[in-house]
Amino acid sequence: MKFNPSLRKLGLLIVLALVLFTCCNLSYAAGTIDGYFKPSGVYDTGYSYTWYYREYVEYCPLCSHSNTLANNPKGTIEGEITCAFCDADYSGVTGWDKAHRPRARLTRYYEPEPSPVHVVESKTYKEIILEKWKGHSKHFMYS
Repeated sequence: MKFNPSLRKLGLLIVLALVLFTCCNLSYAAGTIDGYFKPSGVYDTGYSYTWYYREYVEYCPLCSHSNTLANNPKGTIEGEITCAFCDADYSGVTGWDKAHRPRARLTRYYEPEPSPVHVVESKTYKEIILEKWKGHSKHFMYS
């Protein structure tokens, strides 16, 4: 069975695009990863041994890949974040690399602050009229 040359080219382009998107990390912007963690890294000494909720940007600073972080794939008791690309382990509490001498830190994600809403005073029609006629009250009768 012979394939159409244009379909073969299309197939090669699709494979090339997939390789570029996965290997070169051109896919899309980083999301977030979150979970509950206990202190387990070098810089976690100031924290009590309890559960902390943390959310990080899904970007590994050691290998510069996005969307490769996994929440505790090795099943540690304290929980940790691991990069599926470079196998770096990060403390879930502080985000620091769990190497003897930490080399990098994950970026914490914070919800954007809602923009302040401009509150407009609502006045009744009667209040607006009275405000306009201040000083003219002797000529204006109101109930």
